Amino acid sequence: MRMLQLIQRLASAARILRTDDSTQIQVVQVEILGGEIRNVQRLQDYGITSVPLAGSEGIALSLNGQRGRTVMIKADDARHRPVDLEPGDTCLYTHEGTVVHLQKGRKVLVYAANQVTVKSADIVFDGPVRCLKTLRVADLITGEKGLDVSGAAATINEATISQAGNLTTAQGTSVDGHRHTDSEGGNTSTPI
Repeated sequence: MRMLQLIQRLASAARILRTDDSTQIQVVQVEILGGEIRNVQRLQDYGITSVPLAGSEGIALSLNGQRGRTVMIKADDARHRPVDLEPGDTCLYTHEGTVVHLQKGRKVLVYAANQVTVKSADIVFDGPVRCLKTLRVADLITGEKGLDVSGAAATINEATISQAGNLTTAQGTSVDGHRHTDSEGGNTSTPI
């Protein structure tokens, strides 16, 4: 009979009541079936960590069937988990809807309602980059092999370059067909 009880205690469904993430191995307070409440370590996969919300569910594993040696090995939260992923997809997510979705077709979707910040000494994009909305640059844009900007009109320091290539200064002077008087009194055109 004792062996049967140990086997029955090996794994239990558990509901997380509280999480303490201040320790090297996270500690969760869980309610195991039958209303038993325990503080147990939550083992996570190397390189990935999370803080599950109260109400998340998982598996509590009692080593050798001993409740005093219980650890939490999995946690999930059906209230917030993205659904309808394709076979092979992987997704990191939060309860607020921030998502990093590794999709089939070798695509990555990053969705954040407010902000994405990348901090590095050097960021390399090895491929074309498209910006579908506003691009703000706090420092300098350089083109080692030239700089090609195409599309609609562009504004740089309040000067405008039209789609046709006409430059109008911030003061409103257009250089398209603009004429200067040379030192001998003749008119010259400024070619574009």
